[in-house]
Order: sequence, then C-alpha cells, then structure tokens
Amino acid sequence: MNSEQITCFISLGTTLSFTKTAEKLFISQSSVSKKIDALESELGFLLFKRNKRSVILTENGKKMLSFFKRFTQEFNEEKEASLARIHREEGIIRIGVIEGYNISSYIASFQNSCSFLECSIDFDRIDMLMQKLQEEDFDIIIGQYKGMLQSQDLAHLNNIHVEPLKEIKRIIYFAKSNPLYNLSPLSIKDFEHQPFYIGRSKVALQNAQYICEQEHIKPEFRPTLHQSTIEFKVSSGNGFALGDDFSRIKKDNDFTYIYIPYKQIVGYAYKEGISSKKKHYIKEIVDIFQKE
Repeated sequence: MNSEQITCFISLGTTLSFTKTAEKLFISQSSVSKKIDALESELGFLLFKRNKRSVILTENGKKMLSFFKRFTQEFNEEKEASLARIHREEGIIRIGVIEGYNISSYIASFQNSCSFLECSIDFDRIDMLMQKLQEEDFDIIIGQYKGMLQSQDLAHLNNIHVEPLKEIKRIIYFAKSNPLYNLSPLSIKDFEHQPFYIGRSKVALQNAQYICEQEHIKPEFRPTLHQSTIEFKVSSGNGFALGDDFSRIKKDNDFTYIYIPYKQIVGYAYKEGISSKKKHYIKEIVDIFQKE
C-alpha cells in the first residue's frame, strides 16, 4: 500500500469514474485499474463493484473511503504543522549559559548581525545545561570548558560536541563590606583566613585547590550548589569566591574583585545532528566570541 494507491482510491471513490480519475491524476485508465487491483489485493476485499456501465463502492469500500479521507486530512494537517514548527524553530537560537555569567554584549553583537533571528537565553548549572542540551532544549550552551568535559564523561553524552571557545582572565571577588576592602594593594594571599566559597563539582574543587597550592595558602573550602548561593554567602562580608571576566558580579555595586594570574577556558557545546542553519548560527556566535 502506498500514497499513490490511496490517492487513486479516494479519487475513484469520489467520482466513481475511471475516466475522470485518470484525467485528474494524469495517468491512464489502465493504471487506475492496476492501482485499485493492487490495493484490493493487499486489503483482502473488494472496494468496488465494477461493470462496463458503472462503478459502485462496496460497503467495505465506503468504510475505507471514509477512513482514508480522514487519514489523508489528518496526515496533511500534521505535516503542515510540523513544517511550521520546523520553520519557527529554525528562526530561533536557544542558548544555555552557565549561571553567574554575563555575556550580554556578545549576544547583542550576534543579534545585530542576525536581526531576523529570535534569541532565547536561559541560565543553569553546567550539569543541567548538558542534560537540557541532550534533550534538545538548547541549540548551544556556554560555560567552563573543563566542567563541560566532566559532565559529558559522567553522563556518557557521546553525541555532544564540546569545544574550547575563549581563554579569559580569572578573578576573585568579595563584598565591599568585607574588612579587606579597605586594604590596598590586595592579593589572594590576604584572604587565607577567610572562607573560600566554591561550586560542588569536581572541577570547581580542582581549580580552587590548584590556585591555593600555587599561592601557598590553605583557606577553608565551602562547597555550595548554586552560584546565587555563593554570591549570597560572599555578600555577608566574610569570604571570597572565584570568578572570571564573564562573571556578572563584576557589574554588581555591592561587590568588588581583583585579577589573579590564572586563566579560565570557556567552552561551548552542541548536539550532533542539528540542521545546517543552526550550525551556521552557532558558528556566528563562536566567531563573535573569538573576535572580541
């Protein structure tokens, strides 16, 4: 059974004329007859009573005509809806960004270059971003490169492509209400006796441990699940946290920061199998980050 047979049956069942059906479908009357014979053979019963003078639907033929008309209408409606959905999705790029980042200037540059495109942005932890990317809630996600690789390994996400995007400077940030705010100049060594708030991921701990080892300090690590909670703890005026040039905290008047001599690699990830248009948009985003 194929679409040509179904189309032929619907036409013949409606017109009850081999001549009109052949003309409508631009095929010969013998082709119409062969398609109907093949359909009846597959179904196992007659659809028409035929003689030299007339063509009449059988009772089974009437039921199948009603069924195929309904099926064809629903199929066409769903096809149109799917095409419209694809068109809408192709006109939007969904970006997932690790919580705590402010990359608005880069996104603004992208939107200026692709003004016809709608841009959707959401923030979350890196493990949640990777999960949502796998579930196709995002087209691209942006965050710490090492964190992405770790999440990819832990969840065995072999169909996710993770690439480095940009190397940026590291900072430590603290509240202006912190007693150390009035000291100048400041270095990370001055914070040795204050709590060091970090994320709970293995990568976050490794990064903090590495920096502390290089600086020969041993602050108390306080792992915290969410970036917003880290910022809240630091805002109390006791403690500090690790950030980078993309940290939104740099624009918060309640905090201040100092640069430290370490770098952070920012990465991006996308799922294989995306459309060529989406790949083009992702390349545009990557180019903007790497140029600025």
